[in-house]
Amino acid sequence: MSRIKEAFAWFDEQAKEGKELSICWEGGGDSGWAYFTLDGSNIENEHTELVVDLMYENLDYGSWAGEFYASGEAVYDPDEKAFEGIDTYGSDESNYLELTDNPIVFEIPKHFAFDLLAIMTEDENCNTQADFAGMNRFKRPDESEFLNGLSEKIRSEILDRIDKYESSSKASGNEINSFWNEYTLRRSEMSDNGDTYIAVMNEIHFYETESEERNMRIELETMLENAI
Repeated sequence: MSRIKEAFAWFDEQAKEGKELSICWEGGGDSGWAYFTLDGSNIENEHTELVVDLMYENLDYGSWAGEFYASGEAVYDPDEKAFEGIDTYGSDESNYLELTDNPIVFEIPKHFAFDLLAIMTEDENCNTQADFAGMNRFKRPDESEFLNGLSEKIRSEILDRIDKYESSSKASGNEINSFWNEYTLRRSEMSDNGDTYIAVMNEIHFYETESEERNMRIELETMLENAI
């Protein structure tokens, strides 16, 4: 009996016993793998290796190198003599949101000596840090407290704009996953408001995962018919 016939005899025997046979895969960013499960538990033998190797060929991710992720599952259908499922492919793309109609506006007391305000955002939670820079100065006792409060205000304002973006059609179902960026607001570009400067953020930068799905099918009925 050929290798393919032996494999499908084994697949059909498991299916008749009511067991679920699946080929699963996951990976990206230079590592990934496909594997066989029987009722949810990993299993490896000469029969499973045959179809796992075919799935690698169909997926065509090579060494899984690149800034992407992929995952999926194909379940065995004994009537069709095929493994069928969905491959979900996603990649992280940089994007930005213009805030022309709803900018982030805040005030900075004039008694703080600075040339520019640096705002750093990072990670998936939009951790935000604001700091003054650009002048030879001493730090006022209240400077640190002000900057901590400003950091939290900016973070809250960013997340508010992002919530509105995600609920709009512009997001197209993509998932925002991080906010790594640095913004520089120069004092010379801020407007004068008496005892304070008015600073304005007109855009937000972020990274979002763009994903798509494709049908995966290992069609072995013809191979089975032609097997010797």
